[in-house]
Parts: sequence; structure tokens; C-alpha cells
Amino acid sequence: LLEYDYGNLISPLSAAAAGLGNIGESALNPLMGICRSYEAPGKSSRSDADRKATRVRGAAATALGRMGQVATPAIPVLVELVQTKAYGSTTAFDLVAPALEALINVRPDASPAVPVLLGALHIGDSTGQPAAVRGLTNYSKQALPGLIALLSGANYTARSAAATALVALGNEAVPALAALAQSRNAPSGTREMARGALAQIGRQSVPNLIVRLRSNDRREVIEAMRRLGQLGPLAAAAAPDLVRILNANVPEPGKVGERPSIQTLLFRPEEFRAAAAVALCQIGQQTDLAAPVLIEMLKSSRAEQSAEQALRGTGRTVLPWLFEAAMNLRTDRNVQQFA
Repeated sequence: LLEYDYGNLISPLSAAAAGLGNIGESALNPLMGICRSYEAPGKSSRSDADRKATRVRGAAATALGRMGQVATPAIPVLVELVQTKAYGSTTAFDLVAPALEALINVRPDASPAVPVLLGALHIGDSTGQPAAVRGLTNYSKQALPGLIALLSGANYTARSAAATALVALGNEAVPALAALAQSRNAPSGTREMARGALAQIGRQSVPNLIVRLRSNDRREVIEAMRRLGQLGPLAAAAAPDLVRILNANVPEPGKVGERPSIQTLLFRPEEFRAAAAVALCQIGQQTDLAAPVLIEMLKSSRAEQSAEQALRGTGRTVLPWLFEAAMNLRTDRNVQQFA
């Protein structure tokens, strides 16, 4: 590793890094020492010596990454390398990017990793950003607030990378993106990026969510309906299945003679239909079918609470039906007061 010759393209640098990584723990301290401080010997020019040192340190970081969690003690060293202020230079390619890959492979706890990975989204080269995006998907819940903040920031490079990372997070990012896309306080460019990310997630996730609507697991179906509603018009393809759920005489789960599970005992069909109606209203499909169902459900003491929560969650789409219920003197008094 240390005999690497910058002028010789066939020097076995990567092979040496792979070998040291496979050796494991006994190579840990020497590699950490090289990452911290290594200067190329010889009579090379200063620039050539610096480039050689950068590549050797990057190879040492790669070796640490091959060790996986065995290299946990090296996390502070790798963090320091990733934070080298050399974005956009050859150092970013030869040192920062290998250190970033190594940090991802070691899989540290979220607390040291997430801030470093978020900071690495500012790297302008094509090596660092994809690695940071991939790493952030390992820490979706912890990374989400930081990614939303970057999407709202002034740095276009970081904003674009944050949008890519949010798309990679998939459905977990939908509520935050939907809120940002509709926020009047966010700049128009930020709202547009949020809508673009939602569109990409929608294209990827809607087919899978439609399949989940046909699951035998009631909780999974309700969760799928909630996520489809959050996607709005992008989930229009799910409308036929949601209408089927809305119109179905939903049977109690479980078979005759079968001991009921906790899930069966807690299941309430009115919540099932209400969730389908809300999703349809949020998607903007079949609202003329879904809204009257929710209004009608207000008359049932069993379904009233589900319907009220659903109507509050549908937004402006149900205003015409609420107005009609409020103004119609023949409407049930409780329904009229709620409307």
C-alpha cells in the first residue's frame, strides 16, 4: 500500500486495500494511522506527493470499510476524512468518496452518521452524492428532518441531492413532502421540487400500494389507503379498488369456529369504509360517491366518530356536500350541526 507509485497506473493499490480489509482487526490501527496522517516519501514534486498521499489514505479508508463493523473504532477518523473541505476537487474523488463509502459500510449509529451524510450531499461530483444518498436510506427516520431542511435551503446542489434521497426513502417521505408541497411559506422552487419528488415516489409506489389494498391484513389495507391519499392525484390508478372497498359490505374478519384474534376484535368496518372515502377525496377521484357515504355515516352512532375524523381530513373537496347538509332542513340535526 505504501509503495504505491503515482506514476505507475498498474500499482496494486486497490488489491492491497482489499487484502488489508480481509485481514481485519489486526490491520485496524495501522490503517487508522495512515488515514490520519500520511505523507508520501521521495523526491516527487509537492503536487505529485500530495496526490499520492491522498490516494493512499483513500485506499486505507476503503480497507477499513471492507472490515464492516469491526472498524467501528475508526468511525471518528472516517468522519474527519469525509469532512475534508475539498469538494469538487480530485481529493473529493480520491479521499472523501472512499471514506464516505467506508463509513456507510461500517454502519455506525445514526447520531454520528446522519449529520456527516447530510453534509456530504454538498459534494458536487458524481461519486460522493450517490453514496451519501444510499447511506441516508439506512437512517430514514433520523435523516428525514435534515433532508426536508436541505430541500428548503439555498444550495441547489444539496437541494437536488436531498430530493433524490427523499425519493429513495419512498413512502416514508410522503407526509413531509406533501406538507412541503402545499406550504404557502415555502419558496415556489422548493414546492416544485417537493411535487417532483412526490411524483417520482408515486410512480414507484402506487402499483405496490394497489396490491396491498387486496391484502387479507386489515391494518395493511388501511395503511395503504392512507398513503394513497397522501399522494393525491398521483394515485388516481387506485380509484377502482378504493371504490370497491367503499361499496363493499365489509365482512368481519375471521372464519366461523375460529378463535378470534386481537386484530379481529379491534376491527371496525366503518373505519375501513371511511379510510377509503378519505383516500378518494384526497386523490380527487369519485368524490361524488365518497362524500355522500361519509355524510350518511354521520347518522350512525357506531360510525359517527370515524366519519367526523374522515371529513376533517379530506380538505376542500367535500365542501359542497357539507354545505348542502348544513343548509338542508331535512338533514338529521346532529349531521347538520357537524356540517
